[in-house]
Amino acid sequence: TSGRTIARRRYRLPDGGYTETESDITERVQAEQSAKSNEALFNAFMVHTPNLITIKDLDGKYLHVSQQFCELYDLQPEQVLGRYPNEILDPEIAEAIMSGDQLTIEQQRAWNHEITVDSASGPKTFMAVRFPVKDDSGSDIAIGAIATDITDIQEQQALLAENEERQRLTLEAVGSGGWDYDVESGEIRASDRLFDLVGYKRGEIDSNALWTESHIHPDDLPRMREAFVKHVKGESKFYECELRVQHKSGHYIWLLMRGAAVSHDDQGRVTRIVGANFDIDDRKIAEQALLQSEQQFRGLVEGSIQGIYIHNIESIFFANEASARIFGYKNPQEFMSLDSVYDLYPEHELDRIKGYAQRRMRGEKPPQQYEFDGLKKDGKIIRLQTVARQITWKGKNALQIVVVDITEQHRAEMALNLSERRYRRLFEAAPV
Repeated sequence: TSGRTIARRRYRLPDGGYTETESDITERVQAEQSAKSNEALFNAFMVHTPNLITIKDLDGKYLHVSQQFCELYDLQPEQVLGRYPNEILDPEIAEAIMSGDQLTIEQQRAWNHEITVDSASGPKTFMAVRFPVKDDSGSDIAIGAIATDITDIQEQQALLAENEERQRLTLEAVGSGGWDYDVESGEIRASDRLFDLVGYKRGEIDSNALWTESHIHPDDLPRMREAFVKHVKGESKFYECELRVQHKSGHYIWLLMRGAAVSHDDQGRVTRIVGANFDIDDRKIAEQALLQSEQQFRGLVEGSIQGIYIHNIESIFFANEASARIFGYKNPQEFMSLDSVYDLYPEHELDRIKGYAQRRMRGEKPPQQYEFDGLKKDGKIIRLQTVARQITWKGKNALQIVVVDITEQHRAEMALNLSERRYRRLFEAAPV
């Protein structure tokens, strides 16, 4: 009907006829389809990205991993998900990962570091970024990490360190472009790969500091200049900055610029910096995908006609608009201010609901789907259908409850049952 999805339920009447009830479930169907599409996109990215990507809960257990992560450690996803690093990885690597996660939570910011892993083809070095994943309120909900293989780049930088004389830069590994910057003249000698990254061929542009600054995104230029000043003053070990550079086609690409001073004049001033630019577009896309996924989840929950609330036996941590509406509260804030989640249930349901919740929190498996009587703010009893499951919420065990108001449907069923009983009594009392 006009593009709407209607759920109909037919009941047979004692006289042989039928009665029907119907409800509009368009929004629910659309939300479910959108959620499936988003999940498919996210899974496809995790399978095909060349980077190592992991998402862990605040306890440090893996929630999502990319295919490259599994291949590096020769593991299947089911051997990784739900486990801690020290349960599946070499102790030294596991300790480094867990320490990095702890530092991420403590510092409350994204940070880069290098990590070396023994693989079947030999040691590999990765440039990793770790970052806290936050919800709309700014609270931590997960720990993300994205690592790019820079083994070839690191080896090439070692060769440059051994020979400080100008040579043809050999930083042509995937994701990097080498450069040699003459601070006094402003000239930059760049590798072919660096030109490729921004869509040009050698000779098409002036390779100097002026051209470079004119093609850096205006929002990133102050940060680049600040990093340069700190390095030439000796306040940082590396000249390092993430920035956007305009491609020949007009769009911007994300690069990680990393270099170090290799020569100074008689007064100690930096005269030459050698380094490389790393293509981090995939990482930035992944970060945006994580943010978008979180926003889509939030939008899906807030726009759902189903009531969704999260609690830990007593306190309610989260509730959407539909939950407040179903139970007769003005808004989610009033709903969550209840002294106890059990204020939502009438006395005759308390023992059953408490028993289910306590068993589920202990890891047991009580019924996941069931019906129960709920108690509205005004004291009215409503009939609800629910799906309950145990989740991790901000690093702690909690219960997610999804409810649908089926009061009218329940009343119709009760009326039908009453009618059938009356008909049966009349039939049984009739003379033969």
